[in-house]
Amino acid sequence: MGDPEGAYRRRIRLVTLDPHTVWGGLEDDFHHFEVTLHHDGTHVTALAMHAVRWPWATCPDAGQGLQALVGMELSDRSTAVAAVTDPRSHGLPAVW
Repeated sequence: MGDPEGAYRRRIRLVTLDPHTVWGGLEDDFHHFEVTLHHDGTHVTALAMHAVRWPWATCPDAGQGLQALVGMELSDRSTAVAAVTDPRSHGLPAVW
């Protein structure tokens, strides 16, 4: 997690709520987002994102891009989402 006394921090937390639901949160100095993901054991069946704190007006829109994950096959690899959606594009203005 880095140096808690440092100038920047980031926490990512995943919690299994039940056999088919996972809650995740990302929080750093500027952002606090939460996501609830439902699955059937093999594929993502539903996803909801909640923006708690964000620095730019476009940040809360990042959750819309996450809807592309519905139907995705579950994977042990965190990078597997890149085959379905570009993780660098979430919440960025179209002019970037």
